[in-house]
Amino acid sequence: DGISLLSMIEGIETSRSGAIGFHCNGMQAWTENRYKIVRTIKTKKNPSREWELYDLLEDPFETNDLASTHPAIVERMEQAFTLWAESAQADEQKVLDRYHRSTNRSPRS
Repeated sequence: DGISLLSMIEGIETSRSGAIGFHCNGMQAWTENRYKIVRTIKTKKNPSREWELYDLLEDPFETNDLASTHPAIVERMEQAFTLWAESAQADEQKVLDRYHRSTNRSPRS
């Protein structure tokens, strides 16, 4: 579920046409052109299910968490992230089913 960023790299566009999600190594994020929500769901130090919210235009280094002052933005973005994550998980399962079927079958003689 990726998008090409080449037009941005080449300077043809200055913003993405849509949001993009990330889920890797216990981190989750949903990034729009202005806002980003992020949370750590697996860590030894400070696990949290709470989303942090950052205004990337005003705070590009993500130093000021706005989640408590803008809960409606967090909720809207969390809903979009959830839809994306469910779609990505379904796509991943299709790939596993298609390319790793041999692990589900009995060995051929």
